[in-house]
Amino acid sequence: MTEQKTFGNAKLRKFLSDKGTILVLIAMVVVSTILYGNTFLSWSNISNVLRQISWYGMAAIGVNLCIISGGRDVSAGNCAMLTGMVFAYCYSMLNLGVVLSVVISLLVGPVVGLLNGFIIAKLNVRAMIATLSTGWVFCAIGLMMNNNWTISMKSSPALEKFYWISRSNILGVPTPFLIFLALVFFFWIFATRTSMGRAIYAVGGDPESAAMMGINVVKTKMIVHLICSCLACVAGIFLVARTSIGDPASCSQWGFTLMSTVVIGGTRMRGGSGDIRGIIVGVLIYGMIANILSMAGLSIYWQNLITGLVLLVAILTQKRQS
Repeated sequence: MTEQKTFGNAKLRKFLSDKGTILVLIAMVVVSTILYGNTFLSWSNISNVLRQISWYGMAAIGVNLCIISGGRDVSAGNCAMLTGMVFAYCYSMLNLGVVLSVVISLLVGPVVGLLNGFIIAKLNVRAMIATLSTGWVFCAIGLMMNNNWTISMKSSPALEKFYWISRSNILGVPTPFLIFLALVFFFWIFATRTSMGRAIYAVGGDPESAAMMGINVVKTKMIVHLICSCLACVAGIFLVARTSIGDPASCSQWGFTLMSTVVIGGTRMRGGSGDIRGIIVGVLIYGMIANILSMAGLSIYWQNLITGLVLLVAILTQKRQS
């Protein structure tokens, strides 16, 4: 009888571990429906939530890969902000045109990623400290580009076409959200079906053992941070296409928010495990928290408080399971 009870408890813990975040999401939908009814369930509201979480999700994919590899990257938000500022600066102040401005701003990702990867993998600096430091540098550069002022975009036919990527719908679904789902699927295949993806998990589990297996740990870490910054760069492009301005204050809180969505999505902070697909649930929970509090008329400080509490519960649950 005792063995059966123990077995039953183990099955329950495994079920909660695997499906706990989905249950939280379902519970939030039910509570929101009861409280706000048709307003919450209206497609305009749902579409707005899906659009707003898309750029978070894009950047969170790269952060997820960093955590799986045993590292951290809290500079992703500042990378996204700097990308938006570079685009706005090139287009509005240098008059370089939309296409050239996009190309130049997209170079921010590789530069940031290679810098972070070099400091972490080659110089052997802890990832959290390295990316926190570089994040402040990127933030300062963004602030200095226009003396801490936003850069407004001059309207033009070409710019309106550029805005399409972030403001349009395909079959009624926000285009950015569909692109986010496509990126999740692509990087899930990358992480689970390629040798580099398996190397990322191996390095996160035990870098010394991975090196003994012939895996180039330095190369793997550099590629992970390169991917992370490039995805943050893409998220920054989508954000500036949505808001029409380069804002040095945008994305400033993304660093730990992105880590929160990744952990809430089921990835363990210790590295070596995690499912890219869990990001979908993580960003949906984050987006719904913001949406519910907005409907309740509460400030963003409540959103930060509740997100922090949800993250704390997720980490404590992971610690207990491990």
